[in-house]
Amino acid sequence: MGSDPRQEISWIWDIRPNHSHQATKLGANAIVDAFGGMFRGGYGTFALSINNEGAITGYYYDATGAPRGFVRAADSTITTFDPRGSNYTEPYGINSQGAITGYYYDAAGGHGFVRAADSTITTFDGPS
Repeated sequence: MGSDPRQEISWIWDIRPNHSHQATKLGANAIVDAFGGMFRGGYGTFALSINNEGAITGYYYDATGAPRGFVRAADSTITTFDPRGSNYTEPYGINSQGAITGYYYDAAGGHGFVRAADSTITTFDGPS
């Protein structure tokens, strides 16, 4: 059974002495699951979007301070990702098919991306 985004949200809280963040998934009436600190050497986990199936996407800061993308499946499996050449990745949305949208920066500047459920990443630039 999938999650209902009208009753389930994700948010961030910061209570640790070193100001690292932990993402917390909330149910309609109670905390269901918490995750954070799962990225070795990194800090700051930001969950930005959840779909009907309970998959969450967002970003975390790696040990160098660069934001990197992640998707957390409903079964709690976490997969990190970046478009090729990215030095800054921020996913912002995930749909019911598991496609993730966001933007990233590389040496040439900023670009958009779509990450398909099969992990294929398509990048694009806006009109000039």
